Amino acid sequence: MLRRLLTKVNGWKRAKAVREIGDAARAHGYDAEKAIRRLDYASFVSPERKYVYLETPKVACTAFKQMIVDLEGVKFDRKLRPYLREARMDMLIHQRDYIALPSIVDLSADDRKKVLGGSDDWFVFALVRNPFSRIVSVFESKIRLSDPYFNNPLRSPEISPHSRDRIELFQSFVRKISTNEQRIAENPLISSQRDLLMPLLINYSSIFKLESIADALAAFNAHLSKSGMKREVELPRNNIMLKTNWRAYYDDRSAGIVAHVFEKDFEAFGYDPHDWRPLAGETLPPETDAERFWRSQVVARNEMIEHLYQLMDEHMGKPKHWRYARH
Repeated sequence: MLRRLLTKVNGWKRAKAVREIGDAARAHGYDAEKAIRRLDYASFVSPERKYVYLETPKVACTAFKQMIVDLEGVKFDRKLRPYLREARMDMLIHQRDYIALPSIVDLSADDRKKVLGGSDDWFVFALVRNPFSRIVSVFESKIRLSDPYFNNPLRSPEISPHSRDRIELFQSFVRKISTNEQRIAENPLISSQRDLLMPLLINYSSIFKLESIADALAAFNAHLSKSGMKREVELPRNNIMLKTNWRAYYDDRSAGIVAHVFEKDFEAFGYDPHDWRPLAGETLPPETDAERFWRSQVVARNEMIEHLYQLMDEHMGKPKHWRYARH
């Protein structure tokens, strides 16, 4: 009886939070349902240490989530069936249902008001990235590797990951973003960072740039020190991508498309939409036969992983989850 009563009470509290957040989102011009979905999936809260991290996909979010999970001592069972299609064990960190940390939606009315309103007691932060660089990162880590999460929406002959010309493939990818083919531009890994972070709804302590990630870590550690922590935390290095001369992927047309599609990101976060041309000496070296071979091996394995996910769905039904996912 007590358990049932507690479940009802928690349900009432959550329903009230959803209503209040939805009203606040609408007042600032955001879609209420999308705002709630985003906050429920993407925000990670420590009531004890009074900080909130709101993830931005393709902006070191895997590393920051892992760091926070380790910091808070939260464990999740890797044997649970994934409800998002991932290709690596470390990417299971994105299964939000399995991380026992509250989101902004789970906070008490008083704490939620402080977080959204910008109380000095709380450290509320996020990171952003140069849109030119971010789109190249999505292309290299998701498209060219035929990542299971990104596989289905982009299956077409002109954007096959088996293409030998990466620049031509990238140009096709950018054009699909501009036309929002199969709603690809609405995927959070590509969506406007300003739309994802909703700065009119959330009064952030700081929104840091990935290009100055050390500033974010320093500020985070300074806040943790105030809460009584004696040690500094560091980002794990298990998801480090090879450095890419992202400028070399662009020409006038593709740079113009990205500058137009993500115009509000360039403006909101202080990036220059005209600063995309390669610097002196920056080139994109041709891939070797060995690189092409090993990329083809990764693509083949990711396609097999996608196939196995489909078989699980067919035989076991699609996995259920209670939080809003990133779709």
